[in-house]
Parts: sequence; C-alpha cells; structure tokens
Amino acid sequence: MAPLPRPQPCRGPFFPPEPAALLSGCGVPDAGLSLQLHDRTDLPMSVTGQISWRPGQLMAPGRNLEALGKNTEDPPEPAGESPGREVRVTPVELRRVLGSPEAVSVLRWLAARRRHRIATAGTDGEPDVVERFTYCEPVDAEELRAEISDPRLQALVDCGAAVVIDGWAVALLSLRYLRGVAIAYPQAQRPDGNEVYLGTGGFWLMQLAFRYGSPGDTAADLATGTGLVAVALSARYDRVVAVDLLPEAVRTARLTLDINASQITSTGAAVMDVAAGLRDGVFDLVVANPPWVPDAIGTDGENQTVYAAGGPTGMELPARFIEEAGRLLAPGGTAIILVLDGTWDDGRRPLDEQCDLLRDRGFEIVDVVPAPPAVWGEAATKRLTEYAPNCTAGSVVALVFRRPC
Repeated sequence: MAPLPRPQPCRGPFFPPEPAALLSGCGVPDAGLSLQLHDRTDLPMSVTGQISWRPGQLMAPGRNLEALGKNTEDPPEPAGESPGREVRVTPVELRRVLGSPEAVSVLRWLAARRRHRIATAGTDGEPDVVERFTYCEPVDAEELRAEISDPRLQALVDCGAAVVIDGWAVALLSLRYLRGVAIAYPQAQRPDGNEVYLGTGGFWLMQLAFRYGSPGDTAADLATGTGLVAVALSARYDRVVAVDLLPEAVRTARLTLDINASQITSTGAAVMDVAAGLRDGVFDLVVANPPWVPDAIGTDGENQTVYAAGGPTGMELPARFIEEAGRLLAPGGTAIILVLDGTWDDGRRPLDEQCDLLRDRGFEIVDVVPAPPAVWGEAATKRLTEYAPNCTAGSVVALVFRRPC
C-alpha cells in the first residue's frame, strides 16, 4: 500500500486562505501495516528498573498472558545498591493505545485507583504493586495480575500500552518523553501551570468521543494540551485538527502528533485563540476539555493553576469553546465539551444559560453526563467549596450537543 500523501500546510477544506490552525492529521494507516516511530529515533521509549541486562520486547497484540510468570528460573536479582538499569523497549504508536476503548478504560481506572489511594493513605509508605505499575516501573506480572485481573492486563498488552520483559515482568509504557503523562497526577503532586499533562478528564473525553461521536471523516480537538486526545481521534477519523491557547501545549501537541502518526504534519504557528482559522460547518466531531476552574481556585496564591482558570464562575472561557464548537460543526455533527456545572449564591446556573443559548441557535442538547469519581471526586468537591464559597454546588459534566442535519 502506497503511503498517503502528506497534506499541504495551511490548505484544504478545513482552513481559510491564511489559517492559524496548529496541527492537522490526515489518514489512518492500513491496519495490516506495522506501526513505526515517525522519524524520531532520538526519542526512544524506555522504562527503568532493576531487572535484566537483556532489552525488553514488545508483546505482539493478541498474545495470551498465560506464559507470564511461568519461567522456571528465578527472576534476576538486582546488583546490590546499584541504580536501576534502563531497559529500552520498542516505541508504540499511541493511536493504537488511545484508539482502544478497553485500554482507555483501564488507564482511567488505574488513575482513579492511584488518586484514591493517595487521598486515603497519603504519600507516606511503600507504594503497592499497582501504584508502582502506574508509575511505569517494571513489576512482577503474577503479582500484578492478582490485583488488577487478567482482562485489564490483557487489554493493555494487546494494544501495546504495556510490555512484557524477560517473560516475568510487565511495565506500562511511559509517556513522559512527551512532557505529558498517561496517568493523572494525584492532587498532592499536581503539576504547576507550565507543565502540560493528560489527566483522568482526558481519558474520559476519549471514552465520550467513542460513545457519542458522529460517524464521519473529520474531528477537531480544541484545548488539545498534550495532543493525546487528538491522537485517539485519529484512530477513528481520517482527518483531525488540534488547537490550543498556550504555547507550551502547542509545542507538546506538535511533538505528540509528529512522533505518533505517520501522516501528521505541523502547519507552524501557535493558535492564540479558541479555534482561530478553522472553517465553519465542516467538522463531524468537536471535543474540548477547556479550563473550567473558577478563578478563585485557579489563581489561589502559591498553588496557581492558571492553565485551568475558566473565569469568575469557571464558565466564561468554556462558553467560548461552546460557541466555537457550534460554529465548527457540520450538519449532524456532535460536540462534547467538559464544563463545570455550578450553582452560585445569586441563583445563577451558567451551564443552564449556555444550554438555553444553544437551543435558541437550533442545536439539540443530546446529554449532560456527570463526571465519574475518577474525574470528580470528594477531594474536588471539598476544594471547590473551600476556594469558591460563592458556588453552593458544583461538579464537572460533559455537555453533548448536536447540529441538526
């Protein structure tokens, strides 16, 4: 099969003559083709641990896990107190991982488990085998399988998200080389405003896209951040466009798409608006996980999280994403936007106001989906109550709406 042509920068049906769009993806490789790293041999994937001299091997999709832990030889012992040896493994194309609803579900479960454990047990003490696995440390496969179950481990191995090392150990591939992470940082280790990362909300957004996404060829990921949601969409849609407000996110997303999709090209400039330069009415799916944190939380002194600040009520910036998403949708297209559904002490409910505006513009409200505990738990509710006392109730939801055909 001949390679698909690379799209020309700043041209095509999705852009006006002089776009400011950041990234465009074209084409999904034939399923029968081997997945290769895209011209970035200087960025190998690696895991680190005190395990074996021999390099790890990527388990082929579909291979059964029964052989794991069946070796008659004892696992190799680490050499005294020497630092762990680096084990390099074959890089895996993220579209295969993030295009698997089963794998995305397991990754979100792992993130939720780790956050819950840290919230209840703190950061003291030794992490258990599952927590060490989520930190991408090689762990004993039999021990891990007893904790997370065969189907969950198999889902990660089948798509290449986890690798088998020397027949007895298993490790989750790290995405830290993208300056992002696959598993959400727990509250106690929240990154600062200059770090781009993918949290549980990003995995939830992927699942929502699989569930509600309209059939079609084109998708847009607004507030793309790491670009990993866009990579997931590229497994389902032939063409994906990703944009972001922040230069840090732009650089990270450009790298993500460049090394994980053989038919991705960068069109250069950083987008300094919500969806600047994208044509009206051409996208079958538009998704966004915009900043939705009320300013009272997003700028609270030493814990500044300006990347998350969504305005005084947390809805001001998401409202722009909702408006832009409606503009971008093709007839029959669907938008999925993560927002804060808050009630304020003056009786205002900004999300209800946005839904009314959408109906007035002729859109159909398909669903308002409450966030699962992995995305919005007790700790988040407590933080909202503490730092935004004028918000009497609130939680994250996914607003799903559609442009009629």
